[in-house]
Amino acid sequence: MVKYRVTKFNPNYRNTDHQFVKDEWTSLDDVGKEYGGVEFMLIDYLAMEKRYLTVVDVVLDYLKCTELKVSNIEKYDEIGNRFPEIYNESIINSYNEVIDGCYISKGIALSSFITLILREHLWADLRSFEGNVKLEFGYDYYMYFFVAKHLPENVISRIRRLDLFVELL
Repeated sequence: MVKYRVTKFNPNYRNTDHQFVKDEWTSLDDVGKEYGGVEFMLIDYLAMEKRYLTVVDVVLDYLKCTELKVSNIEKYDEIGNRFPEIYNESIINSYNEVIDGCYISKGIALSSFITLILREHLWADLRSFEGNVKLEFGYDYYMYFFVAKHLPENVISRIRRLDLFVELL
């Protein structure tokens, strides 16, 4: 499998140990804090979240993958305690209803589930039935794709146009 890391973090700010050293937000919990003298706002968080969801759609569209299997699900806390206005019915239902072994279809259902991962409410392995893609999320807003073959330049370019960074690992 070929592994890609997709992040909002410019790799130029990594040290020799590949650690990101610039002070930047990494979580919804950082809303209201200052970074570089500027307050990190909810609207900025939601815009970035939407870009990550777009990347998932772009990669899955290229791979013709219509659903992902959930396994090893971990739920961390209740949702909607902070910023309840950003939790719609689909997100709440996803949190309450998704279980190990189920398949989530691309579209609103998958976007809702990934939103919960990005907001650190849960974590899970996500894999295609065909085995040609695995989607994984790490701490601090890192997203990884494991794919059967290299992504073509047009897919990588679409991701970069979202002001995100794609790294082949």
